[in-house]
Amino acid sequence: MGYKLIEDSKRYQRKYYQEHKEQRKAYRAIWYEANKRSTLELQKIYAEKNKEAIIIKRREYYLKNRTTIDVKRKEYRLKHPDRCKKRLRESYYKHKDSRLAKAKRFRDKRKYAVLLKYSASDTPACCWDGCDINDLDMLTIDHTNNDGAAHRKAMVDSSKLYYWIVKNNYPSGFQVLCANHNLKKELERKRRTEVR
Repeated sequence: MGYKLIEDSKRYQRKYYQEHKEQRKAYRAIWYEANKRSTLELQKIYAEKNKEAIIIKRREYYLKNRTTIDVKRKEYRLKHPDRCKKRLRESYYKHKDSRLAKAKRFRDKRKYAVLLKYSASDTPACCWDGCDINDLDMLTIDHTNNDGAAHRKAMVDSSKLYYWIVKNNYPSGFQVLCANHNLKKELERKRRTEVR
């Protein structure tokens, strides 16, 4: 090239790039259209081979630039609400089954943890004397003070009892009963109040 110093070479390259920026963009667009299929295939192969490294790199980038990315995302959502709603809807229906299955696994895992915490044994089981039911589908959480109805009314969403228990660090006043003994306990309570 005839340059003695690397700095001069770099300066010349920057100047050339700035002067021919639009021309180079047009050339790249034409080249990409001509080689689109092979380029996408190569990108796919690379992504499959380096999946974990790409995830780590993306995560590091996100953590480094989190605030800027979040601001840009928020701006985009405010600018294009219809696009975002459409994309969310499409994503929901595309991944509906896997999302529902994942949510069920998470709920089951939480239920197991709560039942295990309040069980008398090292596996979730009914606390009623002589009952050996340990089927998770049959086991429920029972309020030992018979104040379940009042507690559910006080909660914002009564369907999230297990979530509430975990969030409040497993408070006392609960036990594990099977569905039969939970009903039996309620019937006995009603009989006692009727007699009085």
